[in-house]
Amino acid sequence: MKPETGMFVLYVDEDGQSRNALITAVHGEGETPSINLVVVSKDSNQTDTYGRKIERETSQPHRVNQSAKGRYWIFP
Repeated sequence: MKPETGMFVLYVDEDGQSRNALITAVHGEGETPSINLVVVSKDSNQTDTYGRKIERETSQPHRVNQSAKGRYWIFP
């Protein structure tokens, strides 16, 4: 499946924790490009008038292109 803006993916953060994410941009072609995404802050104290704050991650690689334990995306 090819990622597209607006799709739901799982983002694995720097701690290796999977988090729901929404794609905001796709960089490149094929099934494993880098993407920009939005995730809900994991810090429950980070809120504003809209609810829990969001965090943006840019140019995140797919798992097949990342050797670290985190900071990548995958399809659920």
